[in-house]
Amino acid sequence: MATRASIRLTIMRMIGLVSFPKWLRADVGGTILGVVTDLGGAAIPKAKVIRSNRNTGSLRTITIGANGNCEFLVVQVGTGYMLQVQTSGLKTLSIFDITLFVNQKFAANFRLSGDAVSQKVNVSADATCIRISSRILQRYQPCSV
Repeated sequence: MATRASIRLTIMRMIGLVSFPKWLRADVGGTILGVVTDLGGAAIPKAKVIRSNRNTGSLRTITIGANGNCEFLVVQVGTGYMLQVQTSGLKTLSIFDITLFVNQKFAANFRLSGDAVSQKVNVSADATCIRISSRILQRYQPCSV
C-alpha cells in the first residue's frame, strides 16, 4: 500500500510539474497581422515588410508569401513601432507610432498603388571665363584664356 501511495504521489507530482508552467504562463506580447494587396484587392506576393521600434531599436524583416498575409507573432508590448511595406514597382507605404498592448491583434492592411517613380537628375555646368580689361583687375582673374 505504501508503494502504491508513493507511486500515485510521484505521478501526481509529475503531472503537476508538466502542467505547472501553463498556470504561470502569462501572455506578455501582442501580434501584428496584415495583408498586402494592390488597389484591386489582389495579393502582392514577395513584398518585404519591416517592423521596427524606435524606442528599443528592434528590427525584423519578413517576406510575405503568395497569399499576401504577413504575421509578426509574440511582439513585445510597447510604443514606437513602425511598419513599412516595400516591393519593386509599387510605392512604399508606412504606418508610424503604433502602440501594441498585451494580447492585442493589431491589423495592418496595406493597399499599394501606383508605380514607384525613380528619377535621376544630373546637373552639370561649364565655367565661363570672363576677361576684364582693367589693368588693376587683370592680375586677379581666376582663369586664363
